[in-house]
Amino acid sequence: MATSAKQPSDERTPLIVPEPASDSPSDPVKKTKFWWYELHEPEALPMGHTPTEEMCEIPSVVTAYTIAVTVMGIVDAISSMISFGLVNLFVKKYGRKPVFVTLTSVACTAFSCFILALNVHGTLALVLAGLAIVLAAFASVGAIVLVGRMYIVDTTSPQERTSGLSFLGAAATLGLTPSFVLGGYITEHWKHVTAVYWVTLALQVCVLLYEVFFLPESYVLAERREAIEEMQHVMDSDLADDGKSGLVHSLKQAVRPILSILEPLLVLIPIIPGQNQRDCSLLIAGFASFLWFAGSHYLGLAVMMRLINEFHSPPDQNGLGISLLMGGKGLFLVFVFPSVIRYGRKLYARYAERRGMHLTTQEIMRRTDTVLIVGSDIIDAFFISMIGVSKTKYGVFASALLMGFGAGGHIALNSLLVSSVHHSQSDEILSANAMLESVGQVLSPVILGSILSATITTIPGLMFYVSTCICLTSATCIVVFRAVDRPERRIHGEGHTHYQPQEEEAEAVETPEASTSA
Repeated sequence: MATSAKQPSDERTPLIVPEPASDSPSDPVKKTKFWWYELHEPEALPMGHTPTEEMCEIPSVVTAYTIAVTVMGIVDAISSMISFGLVNLFVKKYGRKPVFVTLTSVACTAFSCFILALNVHGTLALVLAGLAIVLAAFASVGAIVLVGRMYIVDTTSPQERTSGLSFLGAAATLGLTPSFVLGGYITEHWKHVTAVYWVTLALQVCVLLYEVFFLPESYVLAERREAIEEMQHVMDSDLADDGKSGLVHSLKQAVRPILSILEPLLVLIPIIPGQNQRDCSLLIAGFASFLWFAGSHYLGLAVMMRLINEFHSPPDQNGLGISLLMGGKGLFLVFVFPSVIRYGRKLYARYAERRGMHLTTQEIMRRTDTVLIVGSDIIDAFFISMIGVSKTKYGVFASALLMGFGAGGHIALNSLLVSSVHHSQSDEILSANAMLESVGQVLSPVILGSILSATITTIPGLMFYVSTCICLTSATCIVVFRAVDRPERRIHGEGHTHYQPQEEEAEAVETPEASTSA
């Protein structure tokens, strides 16, 4: 029976000293903290088996790091969204190669500013650091990957497009995989953070030299003119010149240059030919991409924060956790996903034959991509939840590695969107999807980072469960898109002017008889 009376001096004090009523385990807040420590760190509990307030506070370094990463993530995502619109404008006017060279040059300037900022003091250091952050955001990995996706669409056939995008995604992912481990090793070896930026700058200069001297142009002038004319027609339809004077007309002409940066988004809501209404099914698919990034973009940092705060992992194991997350995705995209695409299309063709469905080759590819997207999102959601459930760091490592099997979802989604529009609008649809991805990147640290900061010491798995729900919602959007999509409403087809078609690609329709003979 609990009592606050003082024990006589000649009696032995019990092992568990009763606490005041407000600190007893019957208090809901204290009970939650007690359960957490009982499950995860029983040896850290005091003899009274009641965690102190200091034990239940979020470490200041974790809070500060989370806030800094959230702010930088927001700046990076907003700048990236603007840069995606600018990329879409400049690739049409100047081609892919000049944009590649410009982005890499801006990245080199950004890292040079970082190095200068670390070697000066006062206000100048803050100005240089801020300038470096903004420049690096405009020349982000996302912008480089966007131009790379355009390059893949230029140089591959529709049948090989998804595999090509898969290899590009693998290259970007595998490039990021060792960076977390190497960054820590370089800093530890040279005992100064500047060394990381010197190494990064050297790598960027090598990339710049390769782009200048070896990278060919894939987007010739005639094709750029065709794409400009097509997008001009879209803009004229949405901001038609009514031939009148006045404030409304002046406003239309004033906002048109501004909206030219956001013009890719118009492709997501095209006007149905012959009708005075818009087709919003592509917007549903784009929203699925937004949700996927909102639910998964913050995941790497969340894994590191959980390893630090809950399992007290050393820096090398923290880097290992993120490297496994990235490396699993990269390896899957290189060695597994291309085969999944190839055999998946064959299986769907046989399924269509058994059902008596007469589908074109392009429709088979679109439907297979849809199945791959939904399946990948479900796999992602399952292993994200397993990261939250895991009670040991090895369970977190295994779940992070196995998440790689869901890496092909956003690759297939880009291919699906490209196949849904006319080839001259492929740049716009890729840019529009990248913009929606960047919005998801903005909200991911805001939503998930806030949840993680508030619950990391009480319910450390909550953020991962929320992420799971978001990824499942993304899969649901693709199911809805598949139900309402009517490709015949839009101008699309396999006509592609960039790559050199092969003779075996000339057959556009695959009938049940053709499938049987194959």
